[in-house]
Amino acid sequence: MKSPDPVKTYLKDLDSFFYGGNRWQPGILQLTEDLNFKQAVWVPGKNKNSIWKIVMHSNFWKQYIFSIDAGKPFSNEEKHSGDWRDVPSKPDESKWQDEIDLMIITHKKMKALVLKLGMELFNQRKSFSVFVRENISHDAYHAGQIGLLRSLQGISKINF
Repeated sequence: MKSPDPVKTYLKDLDSFFYGGNRWQPGILQLTEDLNFKQAVWVPGKNKNSIWKIVMHSNFWKQYIFSIDAGKPFSNEEKHSGDWRDVPSKPDESKWQDEIDLMIITHKKMKALVLKLGMELFNQRKSFSVFVRENISHDAYHAGQIGLLRSLQGISKINF
């Protein structure tokens, strides 16, 4: 029997926590793609995050990973200003869909990066590889937050 390819297995996991199909929770795309912009900007209270803001945060950290891979890591100022930034001042459906599209694009770029890294993805001594692998956990954590924000708004549960 042939051993499973760890890179292909990781890519399958990456997809299942993005599109859905894992055993724990809906994927982050599943949790966001059916929302309208008003649901995406809703916050449960003062100084709390919206779904839109969480999606922007998730997209930002993938962009940060790509910047490191390109040899041009964001400065501390860029990390600070880009991380938990505010949603657009005049949110609308088009801008929300643009953010969802960016999430899909960054997911595809992340998969390409994983393929490029190959088995180096599993090099425990290479902090960049660990950072890339841990992105699944980061998105899963925020998917849980998005699920809670959906529930607090009375939005129907997603069957996964």
